[in-house]
Parts: sequence; structure tokens; C-alpha cells
Amino acid sequence: MKKRSTKNKKRHFLLIALFFILIVFLSWILIIAPTFHFRLGQGWRALTRESKRILGWEKGQIPPEEKRIREEVILKKMEEASVHQDWRTLAPEYPRPK
Repeated sequence: MKKRSTKNKKRHFLLIALFFILIVFLSWILIIAPTFHFRLGQGWRALTRESKRILGWEKGQIPPEEKRIREEVILKKMEEASVHQDWRTLAPEYPRPK
């Protein structure tokens, strides 16, 4: 009987030790592994950069699609203004060469 109880104690101790080793190994992979840190850091940087841009705290690069839309809006407004106003009155007249 005594041998059996010591075997069970050893078996329980081994199972608990293996469980803790497995937990330590998994936490090492998730916390210390450089690839996980890189992906986590990259995602965090993108999230903070976009949130700052949306809130107007930091002016970053404007995406090309947004630039194109802005240019189209500006050109449309300029065309509307040029239809209603004669821009020649605003331009300086220089003497013409003879």
C-alpha cells in the first residue's frame, strides 16, 4: 500500500510540474517571442497613428485617394468661381513688348 501511495504522489507531482512547465513555455512564447512582439507593436503603432490622425492630434501623410478627392473638390470650386467672375480684372497688366 505504501508503495502505491508514493507512486501516486510522484505521479501527481510530475503532472503538476509538467503543467507549470507548459504554462511557463506558453507564456514565454506569447510574451517574450520577438515575432509576437513585432506584430503586437506594429498593430499598436498603426492603431495609435490612425486614432491620432482621426482626432486631428497629429498630421501624417495623406493617402493618395484622399489627395485625389481634395484636388477634385478644389478644381470643381475653381471652375464654379471662374464661371461667375472675370479673372482678368485680378491679373496685373504688364506693358506689352513692341
